[in-house]
Amino acid sequence: MTPSPVVSRTPRASTIPVCPRGGLPGGRRERGAVLVHVAVAMTGLLAFSALTIDLGSLWVARGQAQNAVDAAALAGAISLAGNPGDPSQAEAAARAIAQAHSIWGEPVPAGSLTVATGPCPTGSPSIIGECMTVAVQRGGGVGTPLPVFFSRLISVTPTSLSAFASAKVMTGNTSTCVRPLAIMDAWRPGSGTWSFDDQFAPPDVYVAPSSSGPGTGHTQASLNFRVSLGRGEVQSPVPPAGNEYFNLDISRVGSPGTEGDYAQREQRYLDNMATCNAVPVPIGEPVGYWDEGHEQTNAAAQSIIDSDPGAYWDGTSIRGSAFQVSPRLLTIALVDPQFYLTQQGLPISERRYVIRNLVGFFLEQANASVAGLSDPMVGILLRTNGSFSPSADNVAEESAFLKNVALVR
Repeated sequence: MTPSPVVSRTPRASTIPVCPRGGLPGGRRERGAVLVHVAVAMTGLLAFSALTIDLGSLWVARGQAQNAVDAAALAGAISLAGNPGDPSQAEAAARAIAQAHSIWGEPVPAGSLTVATGPCPTGSPSIIGECMTVAVQRGGGVGTPLPVFFSRLISVTPTSLSAFASAKVMTGNTSTCVRPLAIMDAWRPGSGTWSFDDQFAPPDVYVAPSSSGPGTGHTQASLNFRVSLGRGEVQSPVPPAGNEYFNLDISRVGSPGTEGDYAQREQRYLDNMATCNAVPVPIGEPVGYWDEGHEQTNAAAQSIIDSDPGAYWDGTSIRGSAFQVSPRLLTIALVDPQFYLTQQGLPISERRYVIRNLVGFFLEQANASVAGLSDPMVGILLRTNGSFSPSADNVAEESAFLKNVALVR
C-alpha cells in the first residue's frame, strides 16, 4: 500500500494577547491595588472598632454608674425609713455607699454626687411617701471624662455620662423580721384618758386600725415615746395592760409556727429573738402563744444590746450605731386586746393573738429595774422597715409604722 502523504498545516496565530510580564492585557499594571482595598477596609474596621470598643466601654461605665446610684438611693431610703427625723444622716449614708463604687476604675468623687431628700419624680407610685434621690456625673467638668480609643481617629473626644436613681419610702404592711414579742394596741377606755399602764376590760372598747382610719389603736403620736414593758401574765385571766409584753410563737424558715414539740418551739422562739424570722408576717395574721423562758427572753434582749453597744436614741434618731440600721431596732407586734380576752378560756396551746399593726422598738435596757413590772425591758417606739403585700391588711397613714423602700426610677 502506498503511504499517505503527510499533510502539514500552518498553525493559526493565537488570538489571546500575550501579557507583558507583571501586567494585564493591553499593558495595564495593578501593582499596589491590594493596598487600596486594605485602606478602604481599614476605614470600616476602625469605625466598627469605635462602635464596639468605645461604645461598649461607655455602656459598661454607664452600668457601673447606675449601680452606684441605685445602691446609694436604696441605702439612703432605708436609713430615712429608720430615722425619718434626720434626713442628713440618710443623705450621708447614700453618699457613703455611692463613693464605695467605681466608674471605669475611678472611685466616685464627692463632687460628682447630688443627694436630696424630698418629693418623688413623676411616675412614682401614688402611695404617700418621700424619696431619696441620687445623681452622679463623670466628665463635663466633673471628674475625669471617660476615655475613647479608636474614636479619636474620627475626631471624637473623651466623653461624659450621668446616672440618676430615686428610692421611695412608702407605707408597709408586712415584715420578714418580726421578733416574737407583742404589746397590746391602744384602746378607748370607758372613762378617762388612755395610758400605757391601763388594763383592758369592759366597758373599754377596741377598734382595729384600717385603711380608712386608725381606729382606737396607736398612731404616729406614739412615736419617739420611751416605754417600760413588763412580762404579761397569760396563765390566769388577768386583764392585759398597755405596758406588758407577750411572747409569740411565730413561723421561721424551716420551722412553721405552733408546730413541733416543746424543745422545737423553744428553740424557734430563741432563734426568732436572736435573728430575723425570714418569713413574711403580715398585719391581720393570727399567731400562737409562747409563755415560757422569760429569763431567756431577757438574756436574748441583752445579747441584742451587746451586739451594738454604742447605739443610742438622742430624741430624734438612733446615733452611734456600728450598722446602717441598728440590730437593736426590733419589729414587734401590736395585737388586738379584745380578741385576747376571748381566748383566755382556751388552753394556752390553742390560743391566738391577732396582729393589728407592727411597730419598731429600739431596745435600750434589758433586766431593767422598774417598779411594778416583771422582767422589764425599756425602749423607744419608732418607725421601722417593712414591705408591702397586697394580701395583707392595710392601715391608715397616721397609724402606719412600717416603711417599705423601693426604687421608683
